[in-house]
Amino acid sequence: MGRPLPVTASRAAFIRPRVRPSVLGTLLILFAVMAAPRVGIAQCVRGWVDGVGIPGVNGEVRALLVLPDGDLIVGGDFSLAGSLAASNIARYTPSSGAWSALGSGVGGAVYALAVLSNGPLVAGGSFLSAGGGAANRIARCDPASGEWTALGSGMNATVRALAVMPSGDLIAGGFFTTAGGVAANRVARFVPATAEWKAMGTGTTGSVYALAATLNGTVIVGGDFLGAGGLAVNRIARFQPATAAWSALGSGVTGTQVPRVYALATLPNNDVIAAGNFRTAGNVVARGVALYRRSDGVWSNLGAGLGSEPRAILALPNGDVIAGGTFRSDGGPSSGRIARYDRSAQIWSLFDLGTADAVHALAFLPSGDLALGGSFAEAGGSAAAGLAGYALNLSVPIIVGQTASTSACRDDVVEFRTAVGNFGPIAYQWQLETPPMGGGYWQDLADGPLPGAEGTIVEGASSPTLAVLVLNGLGSVRVRCVLTDACGTVLGAPAILTAISIDVDRDGDEGTDAAIEAFFAAVGGSRCPACDSLDFDGDGESVTDADIEAFFRLLAGGSC
Repeated sequence: MGRPLPVTASRAAFIRPRVRPSVLGTLLILFAVMAAPRVGIAQCVRGWVDGVGIPGVNGEVRALLVLPDGDLIVGGDFSLAGSLAASNIARYTPSSGAWSALGSGVGGAVYALAVLSNGPLVAGGSFLSAGGGAANRIARCDPASGEWTALGSGMNATVRALAVMPSGDLIAGGFFTTAGGVAANRVARFVPATAEWKAMGTGTTGSVYALAATLNGTVIVGGDFLGAGGLAVNRIARFQPATAAWSALGSGVTGTQVPRVYALATLPNNDVIAAGNFRTAGNVVARGVALYRRSDGVWSNLGAGLGSEPRAILALPNGDVIAGGTFRSDGGPSSGRIARYDRSAQIWSLFDLGTADAVHALAFLPSGDLALGGSFAEAGGSAAAGLAGYALNLSVPIIVGQTASTSACRDDVVEFRTAVGNFGPIAYQWQLETPPMGGGYWQDLADGPLPGAEGTIVEGASSPTLAVLVLNGLGSVRVRCVLTDACGTVLGAPAILTAISIDVDRDGDEGTDAAIEAFFAAVGGSRCPACDSLDFDGDGESVTDADIEAFFRLLAGGSC
C-alpha cells in the first residue's frame, strides 16, 4: 500500500518525495538498469550485431553476468580483454564499449558468477588467489573498487556453479567435499549475514555443474550424481532450505554414455528447464533439453531437442529459450552450437552461421541483445574472440518488470511502473479501463483528474511510472501501459488499484452509522452489492480478523 500524505499536502505537489513505490517483481529488480543510456539501439532485424558486438578475450569465456548497472562481467581463462590486461575476469561497459579490470583479478579459471543482493560480485572456479590474496576457488569482489575478499577458507576443489536465493544466501556447487572447513559434498550454502558456510544435508554423490534458485525459495541442483540427501535421484534434484529436505524431480534424466545436467533455468512459475548430455527426461525423449512442470511433476520435451551437450540455457522474457553448447547434428538444429526455441511454434531454429566452437555462457543484455561466451574464434562468419553479440529481434519493447496490483487508502500515493529491456526511443502511454472491469474498453490517460473517479489525480501518464493520488470515489480500477518503439508495440499486463474506504455503503460519507451498519451486515454474511472492498488491511482477503481491526482503526482516524 502507499504511504499516507499529510492532510495539508498540496495535490499539485503530491509526487516525490512522498511516494513509496509499490513492490516490483523479481525481474524488475534484476533489470532496474534498463533506464540507463546506451550507445546504439537494439536492432529490429534479427542477426549478429555489427562487428559481432563485443571486443573479445585471448582465451575461453566460461561465465557471463549482467550487473545491476548494466555492465557485463566476463569470467573464464584469459589474460587480455580487448587490449586490457585482465586475469581471468573483466568488466565490459556497453555504453562506452570499454573494458576495465576488477583489481588484479584471480589466479585461475572462473567458471561461475553471481551477484549478492547487497551488491558484491562472487566468482567461483579453480583459482587459489583473488586480488593478490589467498582465496580457495571462491571470492567476493566490490565491483566499484575492484577489491577482493575470500569467502572464509573456501573450497577444497573446483566450484562450477553459483546461485543466489531469494533470501540472499549464496549456493555453490562443484567438485568439492568441504566448504569453509565444513564437510559439504559438492554443494554448500553461504550466509552473508554471518559469513559462514553450511552443508546442505548430505549433499550429492557426484559432481554438481548447474544450480538455479526458484522464486519460491527452493534450489535446483544438476550434475552427474545419482544420489542427493540420501535419496536416489538421476542427475537432478531439489533442495528446500526451510526444511533442509532433498527431493527428486520425477525420474530425472537418463541416456547417453555419461548423462549429465550442465545448465538450468527457472521460469516465473517455478518450472525448470534442464539442459545437458541426456536423451530422456522422466519418460519422454528429450534430446538434451527438457521442461519440468512444478504443478504436476511431469517432464516434457522442448520440440525435437538439441542433441548432445548443450552447455548453457537462457529463458527470454517472451517465453522463448536460447541454448548454446557443442551440439551440431543431433536433434533439431544440424550445426552451429547456438539455437533458439520458439515457444509458440514449438520448434528450434539455428542462429545463422552459428559459432566455430563451443558456447559456454549466455546473458541477456540491457539492450535486449544476447551476449554469448565460449571457446570460439568466429561467430556469424566473422572473427569473434570468445565473445559475440546477437540481436534477438523480439520485435517489440521487451517488458522485464511490472508493478503488481495493489491497494491504497485515501490520500495515499501509489506508483505503477514498467521496466523494459530495450534502449533507444520508447513511447509510454498509460491507459484506464472503463467499467465493467475486464469487459470495458481502454482509454488513454492524461496527467490530471482520473476519469470517472472524482478527486483522484494521476501524473506520469506518458512516462514509465504512473503515480496515482487516491482520493474520493475511486473504488477499484485497472490500468496498463502501452509501449511503442521503432520495432512495434506491446501491451503491459493490467494491474488493479483498489481504494480502501470505510464508506462501506458508498453514500459519499465515511464512518456514518449507515456505513458501520453495512460493514457489520457484511461481516455477518449479508451480501452488499454496492459495498466497496472489505479488504481493509490490503492483504487480498476480505472480512478477516485483521480487516475488522483495520476497519475500526480507520474509523478512529488511523492509517491503513
